Amino acid sequence: MDLISRKANSMMAVLLAASLVAIAMFSFSPDQGPEFAVPDDPMAMVDQNQRLSFSSPELKELAVEATSRITYEWQENLPDWTIQFVPGEGKVAGYTWSSDRHIEVFVRPGDTAESLARVLAHELGHAVDVTLNTGDERRAWLAQRNATSDVWWPTAGQADFSSGAGDFAEAFAYWQLRETDVRSQVAGTPSRADLALLVQLARP
Repeated sequence: MDLISRKANSMMAVLLAASLVAIAMFSFSPDQGPEFAVPDDPMAMVDQNQRLSFSSPELKELAVEATSRITYEWQENLPDWTIQFVPGEGKVAGYTWSSDRHIEVFVRPGDTAESLARVLAHELGHAVDVTLNTGDERRAWLAQRNATSDVWWPTAGQADFSSGAGDFAEAFAYWQLRETDVRSQVAGTPSRADLALLVQLARP
């Protein structure tokens, strides 16, 4: 064997050894599987693409069904927002954290997918408002609704339903679910003209 052949064989041996080392490094037992970090609450990471989470496995079915009743494309139109379903006991059914762009829906004893969808739709109305609406658009909404008040944001101690923001959120919920229990204290059940304006305001 000449010198060139010996060098070629030595190089092939080195490459083969390196390949075997690489295979050993990146292989894992099919029984054990690869190791990776598991969150403390795996269910809180469910449906990460849709930015929807639940604080416990028991809430998953209700949360998914409630969210499926919403036709508004919130994932596309509200790209920075997240929604979480958490246990609740008090009177508060939901909350919109505008600075964090986060919605919490409180699942209380006796709640159903239908009742939770109602809460979620209202809170999404708030998210749409704070994300997409301008001052002029809010004034146009109040004028369209023949509002009994020109106050948009509820003040301390004031009910959400007695403000323009609450009225918009209630109209949004009505648009999504067509339930007749519109709780706004500013105006009644939205008309077709009201909904036509709302649809415009809900577009990015």
